[in-house]
Amino acid sequence: MKKTLIIIGVILAIVLAYIFSFGIQIGNVRLGKQNDLKTEQIYDFKSSPFYKDYYSKKELTVLNLWATWCGPCVAEMPMLNEVKEEYKSEPIHFLSFSVDMDSVKLVQFLEKGTFEFKDITLENLSYRNTIINIAFGKNENARVTSYAIPRTIFVKNGKIMKTVSGSLEREEFVQLLNEYK
Repeated sequence: MKKTLIIIGVILAIVLAYIFSFGIQIGNVRLGKQNDLKTEQIYDFKSSPFYKDYYSKKELTVLNLWATWCGPCVAEMPMLNEVKEEYKSEPIHFLSFSVDMDSVKLVQFLEKGTFEFKDITLENLSYRNTIINIAFGKNENARVTSYAIPRTIFVKNGKIMKTVSGSLEREEFVQLLNEYK
């Protein structure tokens, strides 16, 4: 009996160590490690899909940095979606980039369709810190220590035309789109 309890205890300790080291998903419940979006970072902005597909192009690109846990980010999404719909015939790319670290929460949020901007987070995951640095006006290989979201950048011809920290007001968003399109 004593040996059985010891074996069960050892097995339970191994299972718990695994769960807390790597995490486990059971239905909608996630146990253990939550920051699974950490990956080795590449600090060459020009090799990122974001740079190649949007940043360097002549069309206006609007990139909104946000997170699922950010109340102001989620609150501004309906307005951003409405304005995007109004400008759907314009040559403007509306993109989102999440700073979330939990892929399950991010994917579940995106699947709800709450934010209608094209999300480029996962395809640019290896360039996460570089993109955040560029959006905050830092050197592409700086160490990301802190940042405030939401943050929206307006990019055209390989240059950041305007950066807005905090939530956008509808009038300001429309004015900036008209100014830079």
